[in-house]
This record gives sequence, structure tokens and C-alpha cells, in this order.
Amino acid sequence: MFDYCSYRLPLTNFFIRVLLFHEVYLSQMNPFGLAKVCQFELACRSLDSDPALDVFRALYKLNRSGDWYTFEIRKKNACCYS
Repeated sequence: MFDYCSYRLPLTNFFIRVLLFHEVYLSQMNPFGLAKVCQFELACRSLDSDPALDVFRALYKLNRSGDWYTFEIRKKNACCYS
């Protein structure tokens, strides 16, 4: 349908990498969770830095709330690496 209507979603490469890594679709995400991804990316770009998936994962974790997925802040002492 998107190809037929020549409609495109304005998604960045970083945004797509986050969704692919966590294996969730855009339609499964809570709007507030999507805003956190965008806010992180904008903060990185405002500091003249490329957003990194490893840094995002160190700060946020994927959480399921009902039928939706969202990102919430990790606890200060938590780490995403084993």
C-alpha cells in the first residue's frame, strides 16, 4: 500500500536499527517509547555525535506494557552486557 501511494515514513537508520535489534514492529510501539528513541537520537546529534545502539541499550531497556512495547530507563547500577 505504501508503494502504491508513494508514501514514505521518515525513519532514520538508527531508528530502524533499534527496532530490528529488539525485533519489534513500529505498530507495536507505544508513542512515548518512540519519542524516547527520537529524543536520544536528537540529543546525540545536537552534541555532534552519531547515535550508537550500544549507548542506547545501556540507558534504556525494552518493556512490554499490555499489548504495547515501550522503552524505560535502566536502573543506575544495571548493565545490558553480560
